[in-house]
Amino acid sequence: MTVTISVLFILHGVASRTPVSVPRCVDRLDANSTATGSHPLLAVSSRHDSYLGQRHQADAVADIGQIVDECGQIANGTGVDDMVSCLSFLATKEQEYLYPSNHQVESRGQGVQQVHDITTSYRPTSETPSSVLPGAICPGPVIPFHVYWTGPATWRLELFVKAYLYTQNLPCSRLWIWLDSEREPNAVNRMLCSDPEFARFRPLVQNGALTLKPWNFPRRVPVPAQSLNTSEFYTKPSQTWHENETLVADNIILDTDTNDYYILTSPNLALSPVRISDAVRFIILHLHGGLYCDMDILLLRDMRPLLLPHPITSQPRPFAEQWVERCAPGDYNTAVISLPANSSISTYLLHGGVRMGMNFHPRVIGHMALQDRRSGELAMLHNAVFDPLVTDLRRPGEGACTVPCHKNWHSAFMRVVDAPEMEWKAYAGVPVHDVEEMWPPTNRTLSTFFRGAWAYHVHNQWSKVPEPTSWMDVVVQAQDGFFTGERTNAYGEWWQGPMLEGYNRDEW
Repeated sequence: MTVTISVLFILHGVASRTPVSVPRCVDRLDANSTATGSHPLLAVSSRHDSYLGQRHQADAVADIGQIVDECGQIANGTGVDDMVSCLSFLATKEQEYLYPSNHQVESRGQGVQQVHDITTSYRPTSETPSSVLPGAICPGPVIPFHVYWTGPATWRLELFVKAYLYTQNLPCSRLWIWLDSEREPNAVNRMLCSDPEFARFRPLVQNGALTLKPWNFPRRVPVPAQSLNTSEFYTKPSQTWHENETLVADNIILDTDTNDYYILTSPNLALSPVRISDAVRFIILHLHGGLYCDMDILLLRDMRPLLLPHPITSQPRPFAEQWVERCAPGDYNTAVISLPANSSISTYLLHGGVRMGMNFHPRVIGHMALQDRRSGELAMLHNAVFDPLVTDLRRPGEGACTVPCHKNWHSAFMRVVDAPEMEWKAYAGVPVHDVEEMWPPTNRTLSTFFRGAWAYHVHNQWSKVPEPTSWMDVVVQAQDGFFTGERTNAYGEWWQGPMLEGYNRDEW
C-alpha cells in the first residue's frame, strides 16, 4: 500500500511542492529526529576533520580544461603517469582551477570575462545550519546523482550513500538509487519496507533527499531531432513500423507527431550483469542528465564544481574517468561519467551503443567517439581525480608514490598493509609515531588519504570488510562520528539531518 506525501524540492532556485508516492512503511517514520550534536557550524573538530576548509559557494566552478592540461593529456597513444604531481596540483592549487562567484575567469581565446552570479549563493555559516532536508534552498540547478544496484542492500551501498551525504552540497544535489526491477519487480518496496540494511535511510527517502527508483529497460527512448546527424542516421527509406509510426533509420522511429525515438530491446536475458550496467548509465544520463557513479566509488570531495555548466558560455561540460592503464586515446572508464540530458553527445553515445548491439563497454564507446572525431566532446579526467591508486598499482609511474602508497586494491581494507615499508614513503609531514613501531600510524586520517582526489575507486572488492584501524575503518569511523553529531565532515559542517544508524560491524 502506498501513500502520497508532499515534499519541498528546490529546482533552479524555485520552490515547489511535488507529490511523491512512497510505501506506507515509510510514511510511518519520524524524519524529524536529528543528530544529538548541538555544536556551532564550522567549529573545529578535535580530530581535524575539517581539512578541506569551508565549502565553496554553490556556483563555484572548476576549470576542467585546466585540470586536464596540468595533469597531462593523452597524445600519440601515450599518457602521463605522474599521479603525485596531479594530486598535489588538485590539493594545493585550487586558486588556479576553481573559481568562486564574481571571480574573473580566463576563457582560452576569449580573454578575461566576468562570471555572472546565479543568485545569492548558499554558503554555510553559523546562522545557516548544514541541512540535508530538501527545504534548504539551492541558488542554482539541483543536480541528480545516479547509482544502479541489484539485490539487497549491503554495507557497500551504505558506504556510498554515507560518503555522498558526508561530502556533497546536499541542498543542491539529489541521490537517485536505481534498483533492478526487471529481475525483481518488487525491488523498491522490498528495500524500503523490509531491507534491514537500508532501514537507516528511510527517513531520507521520506523527506526527499534520497529516491529509490525502479529500473526497467525502456522500450523506447526519446531523441531530440536537432541532436541527430541526419546525413549519418537517416539512410534507410521510410518503412512502416507500427500504426502511425515510421522506421527512419536503424533503431529509430518517427511517430505522427514528428517525435523521434530509439527502439530498445531489454538485454536482460542475453547480456551479463556488467553489460546491463554499462548500458543503464548511458540511458539514465540521456534521460535525466547529472552524474552517474558505480557503487564502488567512494566520494571524497564536493563534486558540484565539476558538474556545473561553463561559467561563460553556459554550456554543459561532459566528462568521464579514464581507463586504468590509460594506454590510448579513447580509453574511457565510465565508473564516473557526467552527461547533459537529451544532448547531442548523450544522443550520439546512446545511438552508438544501440547500433553495436547494446554494447556500451566504455573503451568500445570511446574508440567509436575517437574514430568519429567526437571524443573531444567528452573530457577524460586523469586517474588522480577519481582513481588515484591505479597508475602506481598497474604501472611503475613517474616520480614519488602516492600517500598512502599501496600495491594492491585490498590494502585499503587491511590493518597491516602489504609492503608496509612503502605506505608512508612519500609522506612529507611529521609522523606522530614511527610506522614500524605502531599499527596503525595515527597519521591514517581522511586528510592523508589520496589528498586532492575527488573520489577513490575501490575496484569491486565486494567481499572485503574494513579491518580495525585500516584506511576504510578510518572512513567509516569518520562517517559514524559525523552522523551522530560527534564530528564534523571535511568541510567543518555538523550534521543536522535525521539520525542515522552506524555501521553494523558485528555482521562483518
